[in-house]
Amino acid sequence: PSSIGLLSIQTDGVADLDNLGVFISVDEFNSVDLSNPEDIATGTMASAINAEANLLIADIFCNGETAHINNVTTNWQTISLNNSYENPVVIAQPLSNNGAEPATVRLRNIDYDSFQIKLQEPSLGVTPGHVQETVHYFVFEEGTWELDNGALLEVGTLNANSLVNADNSKWFSVDLDHSYTSTPTILTQVQTFNGSDYVNTRMRNLSKDGFNVGLEEEEAKYNSGHVTETVGYVALTQGSGQWNGLDYVSGITGNVVNDSWHDLNWDTTFSEEPNFVASLASYNGSDSANLRYQNLTTTDVDIKVAEETSSNLETTHVNEQVAYLAFGGDGDLSAF
Repeated sequence: PSSIGLLSIQTDGVADLDNLGVFISVDEFNSVDLSNPEDIATGTMASAINAEANLLIADIFCNGETAHINNVTTNWQTISLNNSYENPVVIAQPLSNNGAEPATVRLRNIDYDSFQIKLQEPSLGVTPGHVQETVHYFVFEEGTWELDNGALLEVGTLNANSLVNADNSKWFSVDLDHSYTSTPTILTQVQTFNGSDYVNTRMRNLSKDGFNVGLEEEEAKYNSGHVTETVGYVALTQGSGQWNGLDYVSGITGNVVNDSWHDLNWDTTFSEEPNFVASLASYNGSDSANLRYQNLTTTDVDIKVAEETSSNLETTHVNEQVAYLAFGGDGDLSAF
């Protein structure tokens, strides 16, 4: 290389060599187009330097991460994040099945570098208290993004304040901004704790263009109403590959998951126990329900639909679809 330049990041999404940043060795290198990471240089640039620049920019733009928490209880705890964000969305579900009583994950105080998490049990039909559970989480900056492999990622929020199974039920429609060629993996979760009643999200009508989402309380309180909560969503192209060096799988099952344990096989074999996040992706059964998992391994995981028992002890549930993401360990994630 005949010169050494400095990489600086501008607000218009273009990197150049004029000011400050990180040293890169190049022959002729004028600018970096972040929207086109596979053809990153507008000047003359060898393929080896091209790959190096991709890695460098990925390190600079860590706008997501995934990790796990082994000791989630009914008490709030603060989780510190590796990176800082402006408008992060957190997906932290499902729960493991260490304790068989119904429970869901609640979040609050999602900040630029942390969030709070706890288990919540229904107000009726359970014995107060719950054993420690494991939860994996995926955090990403709100916006529309593209991975190095071409997969499309969209992250956003909306406000919801009515229950899908109430007499005056209401669903909220979300139109996706990306032009997906087929239905992406879509995950949703309540991001706030404005109302203290037990609550989950439910989805229906997933397509390449959008989906419907709403709030669902415990069955005994179907008509009690709920205050406005912020709901976060993530939509990622289905498939598998590598994301910042982590193997990942993104998919939606068929209508095959019910109240019996279902073996979900990955499309790849992970080198270590993966991080696993998922959401119910259909509304075939209207009883209050969420997901639980057990026996998470490098090749598969057992999942089931878990109803709660606030109104009755019947927990049989019809077949539903499940949307899921799995990552080969903890790590930072980038997209452009």
